Amino acid sequence: MESHNSSWGTSPAADSPTTAHSSRVARTHPQIKIEPNCLVFPPPHFGRCVQNAISLYNVSKKPCVFKMRSQNPERYVAKPHVAVVAPESAARIFVTLRDMNTLGTKNLPEDTHDRFRISIKLYDPSSVDASLSAKELWNVLQERGARVDHEQDLVSFFTKRDTPVGGLVTFFPPTYIPVTPSQHQKGDAAVAGVASGAPTPPSAGGNAVNGGDAATAKKNASPPSSATGAAARAAAAAGSKKTPVGAASGKGEGRGGGTSGEVGKTKQGGGANKMPALWVGIAVAAMVVVALAVVVGVTLRGRGRGGGSNGRDAAARSRKTDAALSHEAQARLQEEAEEAIRVHAAQEAARLRVQQEEAAAAEQARAWQQEQEKAAEAARAQREQQEAEVRAREAAEAEQARLQQEELAQAQEQQRRREAEEARLAQEAAEEAERVRVAQEAAAEEAARTQQQQQQQDAAQAQQQAEVGEAADMHYEQAQQEEHVSVETQREPAEA
Repeated sequence: MESHNSSWGTSPAADSPTTAHSSRVARTHPQIKIEPNCLVFPPPHFGRCVQNAISLYNVSKKPCVFKMRSQNPERYVAKPHVAVVAPESAARIFVTLRDMNTLGTKNLPEDTHDRFRISIKLYDPSSVDASLSAKELWNVLQERGARVDHEQDLVSFFTKRDTPVGGLVTFFPPTYIPVTPSQHQKGDAAVAGVASGAPTPPSAGGNAVNGGDAATAKKNASPPSSATGAAARAAAAAGSKKTPVGAASGKGEGRGGGTSGEVGKTKQGGGANKMPALWVGIAVAAMVVVALAVVVGVTLRGRGRGGGSNGRDAAARSRKTDAALSHEAQARLQEEAEEAIRVHAAQEAARLRVQQEEAAAAEQARAWQQEQEKAAEAARAQREQQEAEVRAREAAEAEQARLQQEELAQAQEQQRRREAEEARLAQEAAEEAERVRVAQEAAAEEAARTQQQQQQQDAAQAQQQAEVGEAADMHYEQAQQEEHVSVETQREPAEA
C-alpha cells in the first residue's frame, strides 16, 4: 500500500501472528464475508509483481465502507484501500507485492508474515451526504464515533503453497507498479545533475525542455565559443537521453494508477509543445554571434581609418578578420543547426519510443483490464450460481418446511379426530354405564320390591298359617278338652 495508508506500528515482531493462525477475526458481522482468509505471495519476489485478489461480500440491506491497512505499506499497493460497497453486492481489493529489486532485496524470508487489517462500517445512506468520497465518508463516520461492525486480519505467506479458497493469485511484470526511488538514489541523481551542469526535473517533458533552455541561457549569457557549443550539445544530449527515463516513469505511473499516468502524459505533451523555444534560442544565439562579428568589424575599421597607412593595413586585417569571423560564425551556425537537427531527431525518436512504450503499456493495461473483467465476470457468475444454489436450497427448505407443516397439521387433525372419537366413545360408554346403572338400580329396586312383596306374602302366609295352626291347636285343644270332659264324664259314672 502507498504512503497514505497507515501502518500499525514500527515493530513488526510485536504484531506478527504465528503461522498456525492464518487470520484473526476481531469483530464479526453475520452478513459480511471476506475471502480468502490469508494471502499467498509465492517466490520469486524479484523481477515480477505478485497480486492477490480479496473478495468482500455485503449481503446486508445497508451499504458499508471499508478501509484496509498494512503492517508494511512500503511493500504493497492496494487498490482500492478505501471504498464503499452497495447493499447485497460485492467488491474486490487487489493487493500487489512490489518487485523487491526496487527495495534493494530479493526473495523475502519464508518466515516473514505481514498482516493486513480490513475494517468495515455499515451506515445509513440517508444520514450522510451522497457526494462524499469513500475516504471522506470514513472520516465522517469516524468523527461521529461509529463503531466498526466487522474487522478481520489477513496474514500473508511468502512460500510456495496452494491458493486459499476464494483467493486469486496473478503475476505481472515489474513495470506494473511504478518504482519508488529510495532517498540515497534521489541524492545520487541530484549530485549527478549538478556535476553535469544539467537540471534534474521529475518529468519527461521537463527533462528535454530544461536541457534546451540551459543551453540557450548559456549562449545568451556569454559570447559563442567552442566550449559553449560543446556545453550546449552536452546539455541537449543529456536532456534527450533523460527523456525516455522520465517517459517510462510516466508510463509506469499510468499502469499503476490512472491519475499518475495522466500527469505523465501531460508533462510529456508540455515538452513537445515547448520545442519551438529551442529553435528560438538557437536563432537568438546565431543573431548574437552575427552582432558580435559586426561590432568587432566596425571597431577594427574605425581604428584603421584613424591610422593612415597603418589604417589601411588595419582595414585589410579587419576585412580578413571579418571574413574569418563570418566563416567561423557560418561554420558555428551550421554546427548548431546540425546539432539542433540531431537533438530534434533524438527527441523525436525518444517520443516515438515513448509512444510505443505507452501503446504497449496501454495494451498491457487493456489485457489486464480484460483479465480483471473476466475474473469479475467469473466471480459474478460464481456469485450468481451460489445465490441460485442458496435460493434453490431455501426453496427446497421452504417446501420441506411446508410439507412438514402439512404433515404436522394432518397429524394434529388426526389426533384431534382420534381424541374426539375417543371422547365420543367414552361418552357413549359413560352413558351406557349410566343406563346400565339405572337399569341395575331399577332391577334392584324391582327385586327389593318383589322381595318385599314376597316377604309380605310370606309373612301373610305365615300369619295365616299361624292363625290356621292356632285355630287347629285351639280346635285340637277344644277337642281334647271335649274328649277329656267326655272321658271324665264317662269315668264319673263308672266310679260312681
